[in-house]
Amino acid sequence: MKIFKGNFNVTRLPANNRLHHIDALRAIAALCVVIMHFYTGLPGGAASSALAGNVQVLDFGRIGVVLFFTISGFVIPGSLQPGEHKGVFWIRRFFRLYPAYWVSICAVILAQWLFLDTTFSLRQILANITMLQNFMHFENIQGVYWTLEVELIFYVMVYLAFCCHLLEKPAFLLAASAFFFVIFVFYLDYWTGVTTLAHRFIEFANLSHVSDAHGGTADNHPLPGALNMNWGNFSGYFSVMYLGAALRLWFIGKMNRADKFATGILALGWFVLLPAMGMIVYVRTQDVGLFSMYGSWSTALALFMILAFLSPIRSKIMVWLGVVSYSLYLLHPLVIDTLFAFHATAAWAAAYPLLALLFCIIISAALAGCLYHTVERTAVNIARQLTKGLSTRNGNL
Repeated sequence: MKIFKGNFNVTRLPANNRLHHIDALRAIAALCVVIMHFYTGLPGGAASSALAGNVQVLDFGRIGVVLFFTISGFVIPGSLQPGEHKGVFWIRRFFRLYPAYWVSICAVILAQWLFLDTTFSLRQILANITMLQNFMHFENIQGVYWTLEVELIFYVMVYLAFCCHLLEKPAFLLAASAFFFVIFVFYLDYWTGVTTLAHRFIEFANLSHVSDAHGGTADNHPLPGALNMNWGNFSGYFSVMYLGAALRLWFIGKMNRADKFATGILALGWFVLLPAMGMIVYVRTQDVGLFSMYGSWSTALALFMILAFLSPIRSKIMVWLGVVSYSLYLLHPLVIDTLFAFHATAAWAAAYPLLALLFCIIISAALAGCLYHTVERTAVNIARQLTKGLSTRNGNL
């Protein structure tokens, strides 16, 4: 059965297992993050302009991150194939993530030293090299690195599900997504006060003493307190990842009618319950920012479902941007920070923000293309050669 316009077939993936319209979705996610970081970093009055305000209210950054995580949930399970050696997945994931990440760390250290007169301790650098710095009580050298740790945790979850033969079972994926969604809604309710249920539960469970503090520095564990909203957000990210994994089974025709109905019920939570909660909060507080806490998640999932299932993007430029999106994600803060580091260029960006944003996107994309072709693609090819003898079939990185 075809559910796409054109030549997409839900029961058959392309021969190279590459879905170009998903690459285009990655490009949209990356651009959302770039736009958000640009406008939140604008100096002076430009940061409070109507356009900058709209970008922040709509929370382009959150939309981009949720899109990225949903896409990860959609594609990563396909990297684990029956008949492959268990080490293939981890070797290929390592070479897919770490080499480009290490180059970006070097670039950040150099740029911060040259342009912002910022240095990092050797211990912090070594901790960041592992990509597990927050678990080792160290902060990220670059702010965007936090998402990579969430990604690594999801890899462990997916791998364990694969080993338990649960990765191709829609009921498990939907149950896992629903479990994390309930936790996410609990935290939202606790922090925004839509109802009193979350606070009553905390009191009933005698958890009032539990910390809700933010994370600290390297000397003060950067992981937040147990009731901090960050844990709610992490649960939301895991929920959309598992939902993406379930949607993959729908996409390749491995869902029956009951599974699809259950997926629809879960979708109602994201597209009905969450916006309704956001509207209640907005009516009570008139705080548009609180409403965006709810709306950005639903917007990202709606974009994914529309552009993955109903109206795929085939633009070659967008597909290319999606292919290099990991490098774009890693390097764009360097371009933005460097632009804003000098008075003259910062003033120009404040005076002509749209032109400056276009400049940042072009430069970031050019650097991303260089990093992809020199490091990312080379590392992927090395991983394929290393795992060639371990696998009975080629998997996509």
